[in-house]
Amino acid sequence: FELARIHLSRENGLGAAQVLSGLLREHPEDPDCLYNLACCHARNGKYEDSLHYLKRAVECGFRDLDKINADEDLEAIRQFKEYSQLAGQTGFN
Repeated sequence: FELARIHLSRENGLGAAQVLSGLLREHPEDPDCLYNLACCHARNGKYEDSLHYLKRAVECGFRDLDKINADEDLEAIRQFKEYSQLAGQTGFN
């Protein structure tokens, strides 16, 4: 996760997503990895991928609903119907 954070701090969202994708292959149900990958994809403008990984993160146990609702990385996907549906199902909206 630290390497992904370094990439993000250097505005290298693609590099961060690659690192997290590698981690996800080893730990496919890690909710923190899924959540961070959702954030990376949102920052990279890959909104469908972001929504997919956010949904998986919640399904795998990511429960910091305040973080989901306040995270600036996810701002761009909040306009989508899928986000609203997920928010309604989980109560983070």
